Amino acid sequence: MAGTFLAVVYDNYQDPAFRPLTGAVEQVKELADTLSEFGYHGHILENPGQGNLIDGLDQWSDTWSEDGRHGPAIIAWSGHAEIDNARDLQLITHTTRKGLGNKDRYYDPGRLASQALTSRADQILILLDTCHSGAGAIEVLDHALNAWANRTLPEPRTAWIGVLAACQAHEKAAGARGLLLDTALRLLRDGPHRSTGTPRPATRHPDSTGTSGQDRRGGYHHEWSVRNEGITGEALTLAVMEDWPDSGQLPVRASVGRPAPIFRNPLWLPRSGEALVEHLVLAARGIDPTEEGWFFTGRRRALGEITNWLQTGEAGMLLLTGSAGAGKSAVAGRIAALSDPAERAALMAHAPLTDDDPDPGEGSVDAAVHLRGMDTQNLADALAYRLGLSEPRTPADLIALLERSDTTRGQRRVLVLDGLDEASPGHAAAIAEQLLVPLSRLCTVLLSSRDRPFQPHQKPGETIDAALTRTVGAAVRILDLDLDLDTANDITDYVRHRLQADGIPERTADDIAPVLAERAGTAGGGFLFARIVASNLARTFATDPARSWRDQIPAGIADALARDLATAPTRHRDDHQLPHAATDLLTALAWAAGNGMPAHGIWQTAAQALSNDDTMYGPDDIDWLLHHYGRYIVEDSDEHQAVYRLYHRELITHLRATSDRDGGPAALAVVHALVALTFAQTANGTSPEQANSYLRRHLPDHALAAGGPGVTALRQLAEVNRAAYLPDLAMALNTLAIRLSEVGRREEALAPAEEAATTYRELAEVNPAAYLPDLAMALNNLAIRLSEVGRREEALAPAEEAATTYRELAEVNPAAYLPDLAMALNNLAIRLSEVGRREEALAPAEEAV
Repeated sequence: MAGTFLAVVYDNYQDPAFRPLTGAVEQVKELADTLSEFGYHGHILENPGQGNLIDGLDQWSDTWSEDGRHGPAIIAWSGHAEIDNARDLQLITHTTRKGLGNKDRYYDPGRLASQALTSRADQILILLDTCHSGAGAIEVLDHALNAWANRTLPEPRTAWIGVLAACQAHEKAAGARGLLLDTALRLLRDGPHRSTGTPRPATRHPDSTGTSGQDRRGGYHHEWSVRNEGITGEALTLAVMEDWPDSGQLPVRASVGRPAPIFRNPLWLPRSGEALVEHLVLAARGIDPTEEGWFFTGRRRALGEITNWLQTGEAGMLLLTGSAGAGKSAVAGRIAALSDPAERAALMAHAPLTDDDPDPGEGSVDAAVHLRGMDTQNLADALAYRLGLSEPRTPADLIALLERSDTTRGQRRVLVLDGLDEASPGHAAAIAEQLLVPLSRLCTVLLSSRDRPFQPHQKPGETIDAALTRTVGAAVRILDLDLDLDTANDITDYVRHRLQADGIPERTADDIAPVLAERAGTAGGGFLFARIVASNLARTFATDPARSWRDQIPAGIADALARDLATAPTRHRDDHQLPHAATDLLTALAWAAGNGMPAHGIWQTAAQALSNDDTMYGPDDIDWLLHHYGRYIVEDSDEHQAVYRLYHRELITHLRATSDRDGGPAALAVVHALVALTFAQTANGTSPEQANSYLRRHLPDHALAAGGPGVTALRQLAEVNRAAYLPDLAMALNTLAIRLSEVGRREEALAPAEEAATTYRELAEVNPAAYLPDLAMALNNLAIRLSEVGRREEALAPAEEAATTYRELAEVNPAAYLPDLAMALNNLAIRLSEVGRREEALAPAEEAV
């Protein structure tokens, strides 16, 4: 980002009454150097007199007003200051003479604020590192409020001004190097290092949300996540307050407006979001992502079978399946963790392996990926990154890269893929056909997935293992954890360890564990049910040890989740109770798409849409939720910002089932809110690149979650900017047609299939290189939909055009499109056969094979 940094710094004065401030100039230059790495242009005024100061400030504000394009401005003043009889701050310049009768030689902080506002920067942070500087913070803010009274910014621009003062109005600042600038400099270099400490100093927050810094002391602050590329000025000021060292001065903070990211987060790890193995590793420890403890027990039979199979080094696939809570991710995660050197060392330090523990060995797994929210290209990209291959253009390109690299490698790669059933809706079949099938012929693949109907090319009632076996062309080895005879004993051991770790007496834990394990087996939910109930029992024992534990065991997983949510803390904000905050915020995540939902206005907007009382939520509310309900939430990344999703599918199902608000279905409420937010962020759709990347990528997913009405909501954007939003609408229409067909609503599926083909044809006429593949896909889909409603003669034309188009594409790029051509030829053969042209159907059928 391009920004400006203006510093006024004094390390000496003409009047000897003002002592020199050795090191002040060097400190400001260090800050300028750090900010330059973020794209800030530095302008330092060293020891200016009154005239030079005014000229320098005017030149700076005029230049940034003309050339800065409203980029952020950081203004720092470092030096001496005094406070007059009216308790107003007076900034001392190089030519100031000691004494209150020389006001013309002082500089007014209000004028500094005016200069900052004249620069036309939308995001402004002013740092006052002087004695008594707290007296100037409110004056600066008042100037901003008066200046902004008649100022309206066009969306998506947002205005914010923050002020940080080094001390209270009655205090003197210690040291020649300012403590405020040193703290800010350290945070911009290294990030925050302490979440508790001295009581939070005075904070003024005149914004509409009325949030208070007091609520933020301690705990987890999502703005500084390693998965967030940028941080706001607001986040920096709050971190300064929280990380303030023990000293004889307390800083003052004031802010107003809507903050936007203006700094690069020094903690940001660009690829951390793609390390979805974190999900597996945490599950391997038998814990939720924010809990501490190591409770993985049992499953030796399953682990032994997997380990023995992996050690054969043969190409193929082992499908690890089972019902909800059976521990699929825990088992897959155990394999991945024992392979990774760092995770293996941590596991061994806690509980060294015994002779009976199966061990695949360090370095046994080449890549581990969780498929939650992924499509075929996402998975291809993730695998290529983990395997050290170049970025593939298509899934077929990944297979070609693997084939070429395997000729010199000498051994098969081992892949652990968790959660095929959690892939992006409608993409599991494509992942299986385009990636899992060829991968299983080249690699040793451990696939974890809950059994479910396999769409769209399934036989009636066909399950995922049967479909995979048929598709791969050889038997897929199945390991069903529901059939593991040791499950009850494993859950018993798990519960016993958890309870004892939470301080429950050993004898009581021994009594509870088998009863809870039996209920987990009969009521469903397995290890998930056991974890939730064991945690609740531990909390109850801590507050009411005399209460009977038998009465607290829920009937099933839904009951367990409902009870767990009901016993958790209630949000209090500004002396008001928000009884539904947890439910609103968690339910918003139940509708998250892809890897998860970001907190940069998206999560808050969805939660407000789901709130029956239209409650507005902010960053403090999200930090509160993460602190109290972190056991339910996984933090991930979309490479530039942190995103959040619920950890358990059972909780997603539970919250979705109970989330319809008074005004209508929850999914539709969310998509309407996100469409409105997109309009706001993009200047009514005219600047689509300004929308948050989550909206650019996943708004069609939210539209599809709401069905036909959701796609209608998406149509609003296409109507105002066809070039930007027509591709999203076409994709949503095509997918909607498939989903309607899958649930038996085949007549209804025809209209969106026809519109999708028409829309892609329009796009392909303008940009054939980009949209011919999509047109071929939509035509193939249309042919299937026509056939399903008995219009078989009409289905023939789009089937033929789809095959012809894929043939043209495959001639140019066979690696990318030969699989699609084979599919289209197979579809064409079926369509020809259906209209009695069986002799003609033979040629495309043979070519497809």
